[in-house]
Amino acid sequence: MKALSIKQPWLYCITDLPQIGAKRVENRTWTPPSQLIGERIALHASKTWDTRAGVAAASRLAMTYLEELRPSIPTGAVVATAVLVGVVRTDGTFYSALDVQLGFYRYDRWFFGPYGWIFDFVQKLPQPLPVLGARELSNCQGYGVGGDA
Repeated sequence: MKALSIKQPWLYCITDLPQIGAKRVENRTWTPPSQLIGERIALHASKTWDTRAGVAAASRLAMTYLEELRPSIPTGAVVATAVLVGVVRTDGTFYSALDVQLGFYRYDRWFFGPYGWIFDFVQKLPQPLPVLGARELSNCQGYGVGGDA
């Protein structure tokens, strides 16, 4: 299973906020491989916590003060899996594995681009699984993620 590393508190906003208001768009400067669209991937919490500016932005968007939660938010581990349902660009164009219009995500409060990886069917793991992350997509084969052993 492929894994995408995401800095905290952004991953927390994907995995722990209520469905309404949850972050479902992860901003990247690059697009995922097309064969990954429609596939379940692991969401890895980077060991790096985002800057104070990032925490302030995430807190404002999540309507909670995330810095207070920092000690309890995992890092350096896979914390969830999700299906990458598509990608939206800042110009509103999109592509998807599902027969769904995704262009409206360019107006999502979490999206600033240039590419928004759109996740759905997020499943938080019962316990974080310590896994080494990477700047690009990585493999988490053999870590017990996604049913592999």
